[in-house]
Amino acid sequence: MFTSTVPENYTKMSTPFDPAEWVRHLGNNEIWKLDGTTFQQVPALRSLRLDGNRLRGVPSEALTGLPHLEVLNIGNNLIANLPVAAFPPLDKLVVLLMKRNQISEIAEEAFANLTSLKVLELDDNFLTQIPTAVTKLAKLQELSISGNRIKYIRGGLLQKTPALALLELKGNPLTGVDAHAFSFLPRLRKLILSEARELSTFPNLNGTTALEILRLDRAGISSVPSSLCTTCPRLKSLDLKSNKLKTIPDLNNCREMRVLDLASNHIRSLENRPFRGMYQMHDLLLAHNEIQYIPQDAFHNLSRLQVLNLEDNQISFIHPDAFLPISKIEDLNLGQNVFPHLPSAGLERLLHLKTFNNPNLREFPPPEEFPRIQTLVLAYAYHCCAFLPLIPSNPPPKAKDFIVFPDIEDIDMNMWNSSLSDYWPSQRK
Repeated sequence: MFTSTVPENYTKMSTPFDPAEWVRHLGNNEIWKLDGTTFQQVPALRSLRLDGNRLRGVPSEALTGLPHLEVLNIGNNLIANLPVAAFPPLDKLVVLLMKRNQISEIAEEAFANLTSLKVLELDDNFLTQIPTAVTKLAKLQELSISGNRIKYIRGGLLQKTPALALLELKGNPLTGVDAHAFSFLPRLRKLILSEARELSTFPNLNGTTALEILRLDRAGISSVPSSLCTTCPRLKSLDLKSNKLKTIPDLNNCREMRVLDLASNHIRSLENRPFRGMYQMHDLLLAHNEIQYIPQDAFHNLSRLQVLNLEDNQISFIHPDAFLPISKIEDLNLGQNVFPHLPSAGLERLLHLKTFNNPNLREFPPPEEFPRIQTLVLAYAYHCCAFLPLIPSNPPPKAKDFIVFPDIEDIDMNMWNSSLSDYWPSQRK
């Protein structure tokens, strides 16, 4: 299909007519070519979707007449490379989405005309390295290159993107990372390296002091530097599930930690107060490990913990006072273990409890020890009998949903210029 003029099925966002308020959706068609006259009728276009077509290159001629364009989606096309100055001058372009193309080469000056770009998505292409072209984007804040063919990340490149706050590289066949690839990125807040199954060395994060979210799940990490929380004092979420850890990492200085995921490792012990100083911890996930017992001080300092998952370990004993330090716990999963007795001290605020698939737990604490309980998944059916009178015969009516569609004057158009925003969340999953 050849498209050279703007079709009539525009969506008008306000009245009276104002071309600056037009958003064009041309996604999921068979468009393979756009010429310089295509968007002549709408020179003030701000948002354009061309994803899901058959474009083999950036339609630079058609984009030339759109100086006000802020968001461009040309994902899921057939684009294989981006030459020098692949885009015309688009000084106001903030978001560029190019996932699911066939891009294997990007010239160093490909983005030279995109001086305001903040968000760049290159997921699911054929790139073998982080393109040098990103260093020409002085305002770049979000860079996503997941699902490509990158095996090695060299040093000194990302340091040339001074505004970078989010970097996502999950699903690449990484085998190595330069010692300084992720160091001295002072504004980086979120780093995603999921599914780097051959990556065995924890990255050097010296100088990356603003980091708040780090995901290194499904890799080959066997140890974590004891200096991590000193290096990254703002770390709030650490995901290390499905690695090769045998002990709880030394994270005692992670005073801002809220979520810690160490599931599916080979951890065997909770001795010696492994979570000291983690006063802000909210979620602790330790499922699918090899933990054999829970000592009295296992959860020392976790006074704000609300979610604890210990499913599928080898727990045969729980100290009677083990849960006292976590008296605010609301969700506890102890399923698929072998302990014969469940201590209830400290579990008075519990809302959700799982103890399923435990053949040794023949006796269960009475209902008065769980005054706030809402859901139970228990080892034996008869454990539920004492709790049945707590279930109301006439449950309260369900609340109805009300949907409110705001008027255009209620929408803050400054969102287009805000950093770290999802402009089309459904298109960036």
